[in-house]
Amino acid sequence: MTSSSFPALHRTADSASMRAQRQYLMLFRGTLWLLIGGALFGSVSATALWWRPASLTASATLLALSIVLGAALKINGPERIWFGARAVAESIKSLTWRYVVGGEPYGWDLPPQAADEKFAAEMQGVLNERRALAWNYSAEPGNAPQITSEMRTIRATSTGDRLALYVRERIQQQREWYGSKASDSRHLHTKWFWITVVGQSAALTASIMMVRFPESNINPTGTFSTLSAAALAWLQMKRYQDLSQAYSLAAHELGLIEAQAQHVNTESELSQFVANAENAISREHTMWVARRDVG
Repeated sequence: MTSSSFPALHRTADSASMRAQRQYLMLFRGTLWLLIGGALFGSVSATALWWRPASLTASATLLALSIVLGAALKINGPERIWFGARAVAESIKSLTWRYVVGGEPYGWDLPPQAADEKFAAEMQGVLNERRALAWNYSAEPGNAPQITSEMRTIRATSTGDRLALYVRERIQQQREWYGSKASDSRHLHTKWFWITVVGQSAALTASIMMVRFPESNINPTGTFSTLSAAALAWLQMKRYQDLSQAYSLAAHELGLIEAQAQHVNTESELSQFVANAENAISREHTMWVARRDVG
């Protein structure tokens, strides 16, 4: 299934979530870099009398801009839109896979009209839960279908074909995504942890050097301390270690579910198999949203 195979609501929410994520990360990075820049100009303000007014002005300007970006983060609320729209997109995606494969509650024995009505009602319920979100609902054309022809075509295929499609394009692709994200998160956690340690060590070294050479015109202690604090703030915001553990666990759980695919022969077995897999995926995403909301 391609992106165009999914309901228009999924594509709209997915696009809104990615836009809000980019905006949030851009503002967050900008705030941290402005803080580092302000600390850097402040640390070299005593190098020469002619340079002092300019460096102090630059430091104050950058710090003021960091306050502006921080206020923009709070006022615009891109993080709320990022998580909320992502919750909508992932919920619709899970419902779609249940529908096309015949998983609970859209068993293959359900008449086409009843299945369509139940699917539409479930999507409406997801939308109602996040109606307060101020994301752009017009990202998809107004006439884009919520139940696509590809969805109906797949639903009409045999049990074996639907099972093979689900294992290949849902379970295996999701496992690969989880595994890749777990590895990336683990490496990034290590990287940013050591950047924090190096910044703290550099700040300590600079402090010792200032004691040894008090006449020095440059005091980089504040710059290194700010750099370390910025790296720690980024590490806490991204929560790489939590993500690595959660993704690894989800990948293993899906692997255990995938191993049961060879024993699926009937429609009732397929329905339960899909429900188990989607519940596992939904648990991981629900935990991700809960961790971000708490943070």
